[in-house]
Amino acid sequence: MNSGALPPLPPHPSAPRGRRRPPSPELLRCKRRLAFASLPGTGGAAAAVARRNERERNRVRLVNLGFAALRQHVPHGAASKKMSKVETLRSAVEYIRALQRLLDEHDAVGESGGGSGGYSSASPCSSEESGYDGELSPEERELLDFTSWLGSY
Repeated sequence: MNSGALPPLPPHPSAPRGRRRPPSPELLRCKRRLAFASLPGTGGAAAAVARRNERERNRVRLVNLGFAALRQHVPHGAASKKMSKVETLRSAVEYIRALQRLLDEHDAVGESGGGSGGYSSASPCSSEESGYDGELSPEERELLDFTSWLGSY
């Protein structure tokens, strides 16, 4: 336990002699652990712990792969310095807000110009339907990549 801990105090003289204070939950856990480890045939428990640890490792690996995929789709995500998970989430939130502002501006322009204001099922960005043959800017390519990635979920 703690080497700096004081030894337990003797019972108070007015305390009843037959009753003792129950041990702390931490002490009980340690005693149970020690008693459990000394039992024969605890290999099943060790296997269960190993399976649980493996599941947790797989879960963490999948979370990390998800963050790696998200980093590739947010601006500055493929920069030389790897973004932290928090930075990745903040960047994704800001990117989504920027995309929402673009959509809102597009709707406002469409409504003032006599457009229907609704969204069509065909993507306005796809070059096959729009007939746009020019080269896309990196930002436009990133937007297209993001929308195709978002559509896969």
